[in-house]
Amino acid sequence: MRRVEVVTSVVLAGLLIAGLVFREELVAWFRAEPQPADETSESEAHESAPGTADQVSPHRFSDDAQSHLNEALAAYEEARAALASDLRPDATLVARFTRAMERLAEHAPASLAALARSASQERLDAADLEVVRERFGSWSRPLAYALRADPRLAEGRVLFHCPMARAFPRWIQDADTPMANPYMGTRMLQCGYRVDLAETETPDNSPVAYYTCGMHPSVHHDTVGACPICGMDLTPVTEREVETGVLSIDEARRERSGFALSRAARVPLEVSVRAVGRVVVDERKLRDVSLRMSGFVRRLNVDELGQRVRRNQTLMTIYSPELYAAQLEYLTALRSRAFRKQASAVRENPLAAAARQRLVLLGMSPRQVTRIAERGEASENVPIISTVAGYVIEKNVVRGGHVEAGERVFRIADLSEVWVEAEVNERDIPQVAVGQAVRVSVGGREREGRVSFVAPRLTETRAMKVRVELDNADLALRPDMVANVSFAREIGSPLSVPESAVMVTGDRRVVFVDVGRGRVEPREIEVAGRTNGRVVVTSGLEEGDEVVSSGTFLIASESRLRTPRLWDDAP
Repeated sequence: MRRVEVVTSVVLAGLLIAGLVFREELVAWFRAEPQPADETSESEAHESAPGTADQVSPHRFSDDAQSHLNEALAAYEEARAALASDLRPDATLVARFTRAMERLAEHAPASLAALARSASQERLDAADLEVVRERFGSWSRPLAYALRADPRLAEGRVLFHCPMARAFPRWIQDADTPMANPYMGTRMLQCGYRVDLAETETPDNSPVAYYTCGMHPSVHHDTVGACPICGMDLTPVTEREVETGVLSIDEARRERSGFALSRAARVPLEVSVRAVGRVVVDERKLRDVSLRMSGFVRRLNVDELGQRVRRNQTLMTIYSPELYAAQLEYLTALRSRAFRKQASAVRENPLAAAARQRLVLLGMSPRQVTRIAERGEASENVPIISTVAGYVIEKNVVRGGHVEAGERVFRIADLSEVWVEAEVNERDIPQVAVGQAVRVSVGGREREGRVSFVAPRLTETRAMKVRVELDNADLALRPDMVANVSFAREIGSPLSVPESAVMVTGDRRVVFVDVGRGRVEPREIEVAGRTNGRVVVTSGLEEGDEVVSSGTFLIASESRLRTPRLWDDAP
């Protein structure tokens, strides 16, 4: 016993002396950081799970390495297609893949070489198909990392994520082939969604709240299993998804629901106001034909409403005793003895000049008076001439009728320009101003016009009258035609989203934002109106955010079932 104690004391003394001698070397060894090994263990390789793409450094593979990778990818694609059809890859296919991965390990970086060796040792020859599918994740991992490291390999290939896979949840397939999930097979062939090769977001590791069916979100189970309605495998819903309202939408559901995304963008917009109006005559182009003396209508050349007349056209002839007497007075003055002595100075004869002026004041034109002087005879039937061209819109005389001085017998409208009188709602008044260009649709044809007048007060129906001027050289517009008026005002390029993307819930507005990995998140926004099929967003979104613009109703329905608190104030 004493010998053991002596030996122990000697050993301890030796260790103490060695520690004192090699103290500096020992301290340096403990402080030194561990050097990376050439190869990583399988457990370390498995820690590089999906979502850790930042651990894969860019690497340009040599021609030999690319050749082995392409051979492995070809065998991998055949194996994926077999598993998607619920078949196990044959031994020849597995051997091809194993051989290619062993050769790749000789040319790849250390971290990828370890994954390649691990994949080459993973045999897909188990009797249980589910075990084979789980092992298939070991094949997918190194190839996915290789595609991330060298983007040249990714040409013509896409990467998908399966939210229900137990092992490595991603797979690669050719871009020109329909999506087919090797982890789920024919029972859920399109379960999953496309992801970017460089995606570094980590998966949601929060606890599972319940399990549900992607096709029947009303199903809530506490454990995994099959949907009692359609038989599909239930998918987990995490507590974080319940809290935030995030939904996972796989490719199959996106296709069936017409799912589409639109980007929140700043595009030129204009505020549009629509109103209904009526074509009316331009009041500045109205002309009345009134008589300055009483008389009787002998002939009526224009005898119906709406008749078109020309400038200087005879409207009717009239016999007026007053006008006839004035003609005789004028002729008498012209024939006076004093006037005959001064035949060359007709216009200087004061009696004749006064008689002539009276005829003009009674409505005869200077040309008509001159013809009376030349003819030397008074005319019983005096023609009434139109001074404008247009359409007769009012007629108050018939043949043989008697008219009094000052009475309006015709009203003629020039329709080369017309007005459109529209009524604009009180809330839209700020969008309308004098001089503003507008579009007017009448009879299926659209014309450009301009606002010429805005009424200073509202009508009894709380509307504002607006007048629009329109050119009507082709005379296609007629009074009392119904017109649709569109007032537009540019408001710049505010941030906006399609109108179909916005869901109304009480006083709130909600959109579903794509947050990657096949997930969408409800987000409340504030809006400042809508125009041209888009909603102007003042807060809640950033330029470039992608929102669901088609299939929104189905997503909102599922969100109501999964996160009812977000929709508590829904109508």
